[in-house]
Amino acid sequence: MQQVVAQIQSQHRLYGAGFMNKENKQRLFLEFPQLYREAIRHQSILSYGITCGNGWFQLIYELSREIEQVAEKVSLEGEGYPCLIRAKEKYGSLRYHVRIDERNPTAKHFMELVREAENKSKSICETCGKPGAFIDDGWMRIRCEICEEDIQARNVIARGFLD
Repeated sequence: MQQVVAQIQSQHRLYGAGFMNKENKQRLFLEFPQLYREAIRHQSILSYGITCGNGWFQLIYELSREIEQVAEKVSLEGEGYPCLIRAKEKYGSLRYHVRIDERNPTAKHFMELVREAENKSKSICETCGKPGAFIDDGWMRIRCEICEEDIQARNVIARGFLD
């Protein structure tokens, strides 16, 4: 029984979407090394850098690509280049914390890109990436109907084993 509970918990946090898988994180780190340099540099906090579900991978990937395109267009480099501090789910939507030099003339544009992606996350299932809706039953999240039913079923099973 403990193995079943451990398997359920490793796939999904109770009530949550789980964390982005290693392959998706590595793809972001490999394709956008400048933007994710802190996560790459500090391997001990690698999993702390992106703590949201795989459903938002495409959204984060597109945001990363847009940030990189703007940064390269204006020839940013070194410490002037934007740097991801953390991407996470909070109150049901994406929070993308990026360090940007406020003196940079494109800083406002970078922040607009971030806010736009954060707003888009409010309609994307954090688990699978399909269109989703806001759910608040003590844990705020964005889910499609199928993923929400799956999470609820897993929670019932896990609670049965834990009680």
